[in-house]
Amino acid sequence: MDQTRRAIKDQFRDDHFSLNYIKFSTEEYTQLNDKKQRSVAERNENVKPLHNPDGIVATAVRLLESPEWSEVAAALAVLTGRRSSELLSTAKFEPKTR
Repeated sequence: MDQTRRAIKDQFRDDHFSLNYIKFSTEEYTQLNDKKQRSVAERNENVKPLHNPDGIVATAVRLLESPEWSEVAAALAVLTGRRSSELLSTAKFEPKTR
């Protein structure tokens, strides 16, 4: 649903009439949000400690120089905390400092 609505907004405009018909009801949005919040709460309760986090970061930094795109993507996932699917499909990186 979100992807369809985004495509309509991108192709046409934010107030296109079709958006009045392609949407969830308030109850449906509430159910979806409740489900997502429960999932996040469960995930937060099942956190596992990392052994040797400095070593993991050092390996990720080293992998940034790899000629293999998959290793660079793995390194970016570790260093940014983003999902690999996010990095590979929607991420945009801009230099902030030298």
